[in-house]
Amino acid sequence: MYTTQSKIPAALVKQAQKHFNRADTRHNLLKCYYVFLDLFEKELASNKKRNNPKDERNLYTYIPSAYLEKKVCKRYNTYKKWLADNDYIKVKEGQYQEPHTLGLGLYDDGRFTEAYKPGVYCKSYQVLKFPKNEDPIVEFSFNPKLSPALSKTISFLAQIGIDNKKIKYDNFGFRFYHCLYNSYKLELPKFGSFTVYDIKSSIPTFCKLEMKESNIDTAPFYELFDGDFYANWARELDLTLSRDEVKKQFSTFLYGKRNDVSPHVLDAIKSKFPAFYHRAKRNGYGQLITRLESRYMQKEIIENLPIDEALYMFDGFVIRSEFESIIDKYISNLPESEITWSKKRLLQN
Repeated sequence: MYTTQSKIPAALVKQAQKHFNRADTRHNLLKCYYVFLDLFEKELASNKKRNNPKDERNLYTYIPSAYLEKKVCKRYNTYKKWLADNDYIKVKEGQYQEPHTLGLGLYDDGRFTEAYKPGVYCKSYQVLKFPKNEDPIVEFSFNPKLSPALSKTISFLAQIGIDNKKIKYDNFGFRFYHCLYNSYKLELPKFGSFTVYDIKSSIPTFCKLEMKESNIDTAPFYELFDGDFYANWARELDLTLSRDEVKKQFSTFLYGKRNDVSPHVLDAIKSKFPAFYHRAKRNGYGQLITRLESRYMQKEIIENLPIDEALYMFDGFVIRSEFESIIDKYISNLPESEITWSKKRLLQN
C-alpha cells in the first residue's frame, strides 16, 4: 500500500465520527469525499485553460460508477448519498458527450473506458464544500496493484506487442518492475521511436524536498543542485569517481549501513552537509524518500498523463514519440516546483 494526503473539512471529519461508528466506514466516507474533490479540482483546473471557460457554478465532473467502486469501495453509494444529503456534493444526471474534457487522471484503467464513451449514461458531480487551510490533513491508502501507472504500463507493453506483462512488486519503496525495466534502452528501438522523460537527480531531489518540508530552509546541501548534482557532490567530497560510481556511492550512503561507506567520506558528508547527514542516517529515511518518489511518479505524474499508455520507470516514464508534443505541453504546465525534467529520444533501429 502507498498513501496520499489531502485536507478534509474539519466539519466533515467531526460528522464522520458522529454518524459512522466503525473506523473503516469513517475512512471510506472521507475517501469518497476525497475522490470527488480530487477529480472536481482537476476539472476546475482544466476549465481555466479552456478558451471559453464555463461558469464554475455550472461545472460538473463525470465519474462512472466503476471508477468509484475501484477508488472507494463496492458500497460507495452509501457514502455518496450521505455526502449529497449533507450538501458536500451535488449530483446531476445526464448523458456524457465529451470524453476528452474530463479532468486529467480519470482515464486511469483500461477496464473502465467503456463508461467514458460519448452518449453513455453517467452521473456528474460538483463539490459544494471545500477544505480550508486550517482544516486537518487526512492520509488515504492506495494499492499499487491498482495504480494507474500499472494499467498504463500494461497498455504500453500490449500496444508495442510485448507478451510478457508479468509485474513484480517492491514493498520497500512501493515500486513495481516490468520486463523492460533493465533493458528498455536496447529493446524499445526494435519496436519504433520512443521518448524518455525522467527527473534530474531524482532521489537527491526528493531528499531536498523532504528537508524543506521539514522546515530546513537553508542548507549547504541545497547548493549542490546549482548545476549537476552528482558532479558537485563529487567535487565537495573530493571523489575521483565516474558519475555512475558517484551515484552508486550516494545510494550506498542513503540506503546502506554506516560501515558501507568509508569513514573519511562519512566525515566529509557530516562536516559539509550536517543537516542532510543527520536526516539521512535516521532509521527508514531511505525508504521514506523512495516512497515519496514512487508516489509522485505514479500518482501525481503518470496517473495524470493525458494519454492511456506509458511505461513506468522509477524516476520517469517512456512514451511513443508520436505523443511527444502532448507530453511536452503536459510537463510544461505542471505546477512550479524544484523538480526538473530531462528528455531523451530512443530512435528506431
